[in-house]
Amino acid sequence: MHETILEKDIFSIIGDEDVVIGFKALGFRVYTAKVASEDISGMLKDMVNSGTTVCLIQEEFYKDFQKEIEGYKASPIPVFIPFSKSGKVDTLDAITKDIRLRATGTT
Repeated sequence: MHETILEKDIFSIIGDEDVVIGFKALGFRVYTAKVASEDISGMLKDMVNSGTTVCLIQEEFYKDFQKEIEGYKASPIPVFIPFSKSGKVDTLDAITKDIRLRATGTT
């Protein structure tokens, strides 16, 4: 039988429980964490091993584990996308600028 999108771990999210819990109803695999938690390393490995395609990760956690996340860039998936509770994501702006620079040679 065909697996549906919700049966796969295509979308995952890591963040504060109050921020990410609603994503569970949308079919996301939800990981709740505390800032600078060592558990985040295990969560990242779990996502890679489960075949997660897209992972939204709260900006504070993204910054704390950026080196580890960059270690996964050699693989096409998962794609890690930082998000912020406040709506403004400086890290995402920097990533987008880097992608544009590599793709076009200009900012």
